[in-house]
Amino acid sequence: MRAVGVVLVVVLCAALAPAPASAIRLEDVQLPEFHLDGIKSSLNKLYARAETAVKGAYDKYAHKTGSMDVVTDALVASINNADGVAWTAGKSERFQGVSMSEAKRMMGVRGTTKEQTKDIKNVISEAPEDVKGKIPAHFDARKHWPKCIHPIRDQGKCGSCWAFGASEALSDRLCIASAGAVDVVLSAERLVACDWEGNMGCNGGIPKLAWDYMEVFGLPADTCEPYVSGDAGKVPRCPFKCASGEKMTKYRTKLFSVGHYTTEEAIQASIMTDGPVEAAFTVYQDFMAYKGGVYSHQTGPELGGHAVKLIGWGVDKATGMKYWTVANSWGPAWGEDGFFRIQRGINECDFESGIVAGQAKVEDTTPAEGEALRVVDGVVTKATEAIATA
Repeated sequence: MRAVGVVLVVVLCAALAPAPASAIRLEDVQLPEFHLDGIKSSLNKLYARAETAVKGAYDKYAHKTGSMDVVTDALVASINNADGVAWTAGKSERFQGVSMSEAKRMMGVRGTTKEQTKDIKNVISEAPEDVKGKIPAHFDARKHWPKCIHPIRDQGKCGSCWAFGASEALSDRLCIASAGAVDVVLSAERLVACDWEGNMGCNGGIPKLAWDYMEVFGLPADTCEPYVSGDAGKVPRCPFKCASGEKMTKYRTKLFSVGHYTTEEAIQASIMTDGPVEAAFTVYQDFMAYKGGVYSHQTGPELGGHAVKLIGWGVDKATGMKYWTVANSWGPAWGEDGFFRIQRGINECDFESGIVAGQAKVEDTTPAEGEALRVVDGVVTKATEAIATA
């Protein structure tokens, strides 16, 4: 384009320069031939280069400030087009329009797994003798205790995963230990609003400390203190009564029962004996795009630590890959209806380094003939009742 302009100017100047009238004839002035198609092509190329430069500058700015979407078309394509990946990526409604910085705020586990578990004295590295050699290749708590594994929840815009992983695991364990007599979804909000001994509400917490709180103070049911911190990431004051004004009933773990499970066998034994456990692991950008399959980290920067409820394990038929089955707290629109599978046995994303759980505090829940179960302050007791006779 610049060359064409120069030629035109030179020719016109030459044509208009003073000269004898007899020496200038219009038919002698040679103007360059213009091709509109060529001009359009040059302009389109120039526009495309400018657009690429602007987009590149924006992407760099968005990445630096965290304003870019956490799940992009390019991210999804890079995972799905890669060889040897055992899972599928895609965009979900849950993270539509969610930026990188917003996603990072959802990662609510503070510190590394080593820092999270360093103060746990009860370290379990082996399965009990009566369980050794009896661990199956597949186990799913949803099938083993179908009435006790509670639905997927959603932490919203709050970094409260540490509270959800703990409260959800204890909810299931209470139901299992009481043979279904104590079937409640415990309040994650209680931990977010009231547990400030090392935990920081929507700004994150440590799973082990959540279990310590449940051991000493206990949790009410979610119906008593419902979850409200997820709407805007703001935490209300710690209440002393239920939302209805009634007195709180608290549910706890047994004293000194909180343990750190450090081997695959020990983790499996705990799940198949007492129910789901809480797991903390490192989340990378690609995990946000998970749609199904057996996850392993492929690409993208680290976003932070995340806590979840581990409910089982298995072996993928298509790939032969061992996996853990996990309940997330991002609602049922994400992943495999709210669940995901992650590679097992290699400590993928530090997943097997941060497993904690405590035993549910309940009495003997197998009533003798003529006895019924009664729940008093979160503890199941036996109340003798007269046997109706004909």
